[in-house]
Amino acid sequence: MKGPKNKRERRYVAMKSVSIVLTFVTVYTAYVYIGRLSYSYVYQQVSKVKGGAFIGVSVLELLIVLVCFVRICVEGPGLLDRKWTDFEKPYAGNGYDVDAPDAFICEQDGRPRWCHVCMKHKPDRAHHSSEIGKCVLKMDHYCQYLGKVIGYANYRFFWVMLLHAVILLLFWIITTGYYLAAQVRDGIVEGFIISSLAIEVLVLLGAAGLFVQHCYMISVNKTTIEYMSPNYQYFINLKMDDEFNSRVVVFTEPGGNPWTIGLLNNWKAVFGSNPLNYVLPISRPSDDGMHFAYNQELLNQLKSNYLQSVQQPPWVTTTPNDPAQPTTT
Repeated sequence: MKGPKNKRERRYVAMKSVSIVLTFVTVYTAYVYIGRLSYSYVYQQVSKVKGGAFIGVSVLELLIVLVCFVRICVEGPGLLDRKWTDFEKPYAGNGYDVDAPDAFICEQDGRPRWCHVCMKHKPDRAHHSSEIGKCVLKMDHYCQYLGKVIGYANYRFFWVMLLHAVILLLFWIITTGYYLAAQVRDGIVEGFIISSLAIEVLVLLGAAGLFVQHCYMISVNKTTIEYMSPNYQYFINLKMDDEFNSRVVVFTEPGGNPWTIGLLNNWKAVFGSNPLNYVLPISRPSDDGMHFAYNQELLNQLKSNYLQSVQQPPWVTTTPNDPAQPTTT
């Protein structure tokens, strides 16, 4: 018992160290750009208008990033409520509770997914987080840079923070590069500005790569966990008949995505219909984080495949290269 605990503690300390380093880097680069470049050089020696504009843009973008971080912490990732009752009585003999969703991700035997740590059923896309010891709704990942779990409730704030971080870094790099070249011509280069520019470029490479990756994942309606499992095969408990509440277990092809519902709808699924949610940390998602729209075309195809398989007589066999031939046994 002692070994795993120590290992977890070492991992926790390492991740918190990353957060501390990132905080120091942010404070240092902000000080150099605002204090040493924008105010001491541009504002006092070049142009008060330009210097003031640089300071204003920097403060505004830093404020938005800070508000995003606060909302990520305050809202949390969205934890699975013990009062969730969709599967309170999900499996009784061979039947399912009538309130069960028309389709849900299940185990191979058709039963709802079960968390053996929290001792409760997990809705679609929920996962147990070892960092906080609880099940997280639509869990995306644990961000070692922020030291926070990102999930259904705070994901949009995480994306908006990435957006403004990339904008701010691009703005700093472009303006710093321009005035650094002017300082070189004047022979008054400051080491602080050179080191800050190098740090900004390195951070931008990481932030921009992460931002592009999450833009892609939103476009295809995948979380980081789902994206990192490209060959995962989903088992879906699917209602076939409303009158008798008959259900079957079907499965996707490896890598199949049951939640992609079109590019525009995929983005709306994260940010809602208010366009301001794409650029500002305004509101958290309004849905419950436990039910997600399925790709109906995929579900219909899975239903069709299932019906075709059960309609085929058991004495008829097929081979990959030959048409079906009746065989008596």
